[in-house]
Amino acid sequence: MIRNNSNYIIHACFYCLFLITTIMGCAKHSQGMDHMKREVTLLSSKDYCETAYKNIITFGKDIIPLLIKNSSNETPFEGTIILDPASSFVIDKPSVGVVSLYLVECILKEKMRPYHVPLIVAKSDKFPYRDGKKLPQTKSENLKKAQEYYQIWWEKNKNKSIDEIRKTSPLDNTELKWF
Repeated sequence: MIRNNSNYIIHACFYCLFLITTIMGCAKHSQGMDHMKREVTLLSSKDYCETAYKNIITFGKDIIPLLIKNSSNETPFEGTIILDPASSFVIDKPSVGVVSLYLVECILKEKMRPYHVPLIVAKSDKFPYRDGKKLPQTKSENLKKAQEYYQIWWEKNKNKSIDEIRKTSPLDNTELKWF
């Protein structure tokens, strides 16, 4: 009888340890998700948008669905971090939504600025702009299409490793590209 009680106590202790570990893991994931959501929200902030931009890149694959969801945010991005100092192209403030999709590209390409500017254009568009000329904003129809392409791409790739998804691009085989 004593032996059965000790087995019961040992099993109960292992069960409690399992529960505690599971609960702590869920809490840690929840805190991480809350932190990622806060950083995505800060992209709309005038004072913290550049810090959020830098922080978001460090989250890697886990933040991609939040960025895609945020791609409809029409608030102008107030930061200058998106501008390539080596480029003489000028662009008005892109929307936070466009910058959100640009950040997906930053994560995929492992670069702070993977393209000249955060501007989504149709591959058929002709740009007669020379250095120093102002570029147009991303057209709303191009952004809507890009949002769809990114969502479809994510659904197909979300269960793959970051190394695997880096071999593809959400705009592959579409009529759109980054400028």
